[in-house]
This record gives sequence, C-alpha cells and structure tokens, in this order.
Amino acid sequence: SNLGVEAYTYSRENPAFDRQFHLMEENYPQTVEKLISGSNNLSKKEYFGFLMIMVDFNLRNIAYENRSEVERMHIYETISRIFNRALFSEAPGNGSDMQKMLDWLTENWRIQSITPETSEKFITSDNPSTIYTEPIKSRPVMVYLPVHPKLAVVAYDKRSLSITNNKINNDALGVLNGIQINRSVRH
Repeated sequence: SNLGVEAYTYSRENPAFDRQFHLMEENYPQTVEKLISGSNNLSKKEYFGFLMIMVDFNLRNIAYENRSEVERMHIYETISRIFNRALFSEAPGNGSDMQKMLDWLTENWRIQSITPETSEKFITSDNPSTIYTEPIKSRPVMVYLPVHPKLAVVAYDKRSLSITNNKINNDALGVLNGIQINRSVRH
C-alpha cells in the first residue's frame, strides 16, 4: 500500500498542487479504457483533456532537474508556461482565451490511437510521454504516449504531420520504442 508513495510529491509548501493534479487526471483512466476498447468517439473535453494530460505527464517528469532554490512546483509552472507559449504562439490571443485555444486546437491538432500491425509491442516506462518539436521554430508538433503494450496515442499538429493509418509497421514501432528507451535512460 505504500510502495513508491511519497507525501507531497510536488509541493510541501502548497499541498493543494497535488490535489490539482489528481483532478486533472480523474478522467484519464476512463479515456484510456475507451481507447483500449477501440472507441475513438471521445467528447471534445476528453479529446483535448487527453492531449493536455499527455503534455502534462512529460512536463511533470522528475527528470527535469531543479537547479533553483525553490520547490519543484515552481519549476513545473515555469516549464508549463514556456510550453504553452510555444504551443499556442500561433493561436488567436496567444493562448490567453480558453475558448480560442480550444477552437485553435480543434482546427490544427488531431489525436490518433495507434497499434502495432504485428505481435511487437510498445515499450512503456516511467518516462510516460515524449514531446517532439519542429527543429527550426522549436514549435511542438507531436506528443507520443504509449498507454499499453498494444496501444499508443499520438497527438499531432496536422499542419506538420499526417497519420493516415492506425496500424504501424515494425520499423516505425522500432523508432518510437528506441526514442522511448533513449529518453528513459537519459532521464
């Protein structure tokens, strides 16, 4: 019951942050269950809530070294602001209006579940998701989250990428697993 459990994971000064994360995650299991069952019929809230939790899993990764004199929570808030500024830099109002952000995401981003076309499996790890950025502009273009050995979710900017098939071949699976291993070892 207490293996791997620590009180105040993010903030001893303000434990409400931990509760805030629990609220963000409360729909995650049901959404994953829908995806595992093969349903891509997600509500707009589930759809983009899932994208934001994929991003959040990456940004909360303990591997981001805290070299400041303040708590990890402050670092998370800074990293989150930087990411949102990069993601929503082209959105009307630069991400200051929630409805405009949602409209912009709906227009430009897609979420696709993918499965291996063979018996090979996705590697899952303590580094849950990976964010890929465009090399020149450093603009986020894809977020990858293996949620199960037979299912991964890819959120992507449709202006930069196109996924036309939810079955991926062994070469693509090898690339994704290789990156997952590399990030996990590095972190």
